Amino acid sequence: GAIEKAKGNVNIPFCVFKVTGLARFAILEKVSAENPLSSQEQAEWERVRARVRKISSAAAQAAQPLFVDAEESWIQPAIDALANENMAEFNKNSVVVYNTYQLYRHDRLQYLITSFEKAQSGAYHLGAKLVRGAYMEKERARALSNNYPSPIQTTKEKTDADYDTALKFCINHLDRMAVCAGTHNEKSSAYLVKLLNEKGISTNDKRVCFS
Repeated sequence: GAIEKAKGNVNIPFCVFKVTGLARFAILEKVSAENPLSSQEQAEWERVRARVRKISSAAAQAAQPLFVDAEESWIQPAIDALANENMAEFNKNSVVVYNTYQLYRHDRLQYLITSFEKAQSGAYHLGAKLVRGAYMEKERARALSNNYPSPIQTTKEKTDADYDTALKFCINHLDRMAVCAGTHNEKSSAYLVKLLNEKGISTNDKRVCFS
């Protein structure tokens, strides 16, 4: 329904969904931790995969770009796996499915680069929505209570630096990917305009979006 509505409306350029709207949090957590699944859980996980594929397939048929939202770090590996397998299937010629990269995490710039390399070797285009992140307090509190290093950058400046480096990486590889800058940050938005101008890329190029 949402994809059909967006398809016919120039004012709705993207659709977006959270995987937690399609799957139990606990199953995403277990898959992310790479813990063995019972046969019942494996069947449940296959149903989740089928749901995400069904949405991605509908988006591809409608030529309607689709964002897979990022969530908490301890369920993100399962979400990344779902995004990657659907990008591999539906982004062969252009970007339909986008994964979301949270640059307030200190490991995500490298993960973006690794994701691009994986797309290159798999002969598909990478879709990257770049955000800073929305779960900072929750992430830090859980890391502290469970006694593991926080996945969050130690300073705002490091987040900003990684965000802008990620933008530059995407623009430098725009022949094989598309990027959406999901940010209210004025400096990053201005920096993206500067990158486009330097490369002679039109500000209405469909491979680059501001959000």
